[in-house]
Amino acid sequence: MYTRRHTVLVAAAAVGLQVFNGYTIYGPVSVADLALVTALGVTGFYQLYTRDAWLASGTRPLAIPFAGLLIWLIFAGRGWHATQFFAFVLVIALTGLTVRSVDDIQTLLWGALAGAVAASVLTLFSIFVSPEFGGRVAGSRGIGPLPELPRTVGVPIGSFGAFATYALAPVGWAAARWYRTRDRRLLVAVAVVVFMIIVHQTRATYLALAALAGVLILGLFGRQLWRAGWRNASLGLGSAIGVAAVAGASAWTLYLVNPANAIKRFLQYERAFQLLLTNPLTGIVPPLDPYFFSLPGANIPHNVILLVAVVGGVPALALLLTTFAVAASGLWTAVTDDSQQISTVGLGIAAGWAATLTNLSLAPGFTRAFWLLIALGATLLCRRGTQLKPVTSMSPAVRNSVLSRVVQTVPWSRTAAVIRADASTTRVKVENAYLQSTIRRFLLKIETGIRNSRISAYLLGEN
Repeated sequence: MYTRRHTVLVAAAAVGLQVFNGYTIYGPVSVADLALVTALGVTGFYQLYTRDAWLASGTRPLAIPFAGLLIWLIFAGRGWHATQFFAFVLVIALTGLTVRSVDDIQTLLWGALAGAVAASVLTLFSIFVSPEFGGRVAGSRGIGPLPELPRTVGVPIGSFGAFATYALAPVGWAAARWYRTRDRRLLVAVAVVVFMIIVHQTRATYLALAALAGVLILGLFGRQLWRAGWRNASLGLGSAIGVAAVAGASAWTLYLVNPANAIKRFLQYERAFQLLLTNPLTGIVPPLDPYFFSLPGANIPHNVILLVAVVGGVPALALLLTTFAVAASGLWTAVTDDSQQISTVGLGIAAGWAATLTNLSLAPGFTRAFWLLIALGATLLCRRGTQLKPVTSMSPAVRNSVLSRVVQTVPWSRTAAVIRADASTTRVKVENAYLQSTIRRFLLKIETGIRNSRISAYLLGEN
């Protein structure tokens, strides 16, 4: 019997396949696109057929600024990345239509974690076993004492910066849940992803991993540190100095690895602010060619927030930050909840979001994993205990819609029964044909020979 739980599992599978957006099926359509549309179709059909319509209430305050951002970028940015943002719309819609409780959110995160682990294993295989498997190969970054390993680019996505967001997005939740439950499966998954990130030797992802760890430490031990800091001023001061020293040392180390690259990034950011002040309302019509930046090899700001601001101006930047604020509000209510299950989910999503945002602050583009975390955070904004609140007008609107009536008029149960009966008949025919085939007789002879052999008798202790 097909139930709503199956639609959640289908959505989780689609979320897991988003990391393979680089594998196209036909033209620009990828495996991730097909999985996303299929999951939306299954979810929508189930709600129409059962008249059990649902849309998480937290999706509505997110949809308003996001729709404004999309419309503004279409007009001011001349359709800049409109197809990518349409995919983000599908991700948000699938999340809002699917999750009805904290358990459903965790199911989607399980799917994202499975995809991250699978892609990490493929990346490790391309690094250590077959470099050609991953596509084009670049030289190692050579950070620290790590060996000079080949660094593959493009196993699941087009660049490691994009792939890193898919890998890091569910790791915060997995780590937080492992700390609470000691589930070894989660520990193994986190270890695989982190090991892949370490050997890949990418500076931006190292910073993202540090941000993830920092949020987890603050969430899991922040209250104890806060209380100890107030009771003992020297401990609080020492903790602050220690955090500042570690952050400063990390930044300085990354600068020393490749100072020219760091300087170029700063020049990009400075030029982006200049362009934003020059064109504050409508931004600059893309593509952003070197004419605007006047920097060799730096024709775009490697910061996705600045990139949106330069293309869409201050209105686009304000709308983008509003979507962030909606998600952050939902995550804050979850992290501060007394329920350990809710706080763990909220903390895990917040840690993954901090990591992906850090990574994208050094990369020129959004990813679906990033918007998945924003959508999940927004759904936590309106809830009653572990159950999310729905949009109340959704159910009667769908129930009384023409499309729902059309779906109800089709005899789906009779059609399914005919399909099952036909499948059973076909299976019986195939089984009978196999039993009478030459292959079956050949396999029986081999089985009889093995059973009557001396080796079999020895192993069975008959001699």
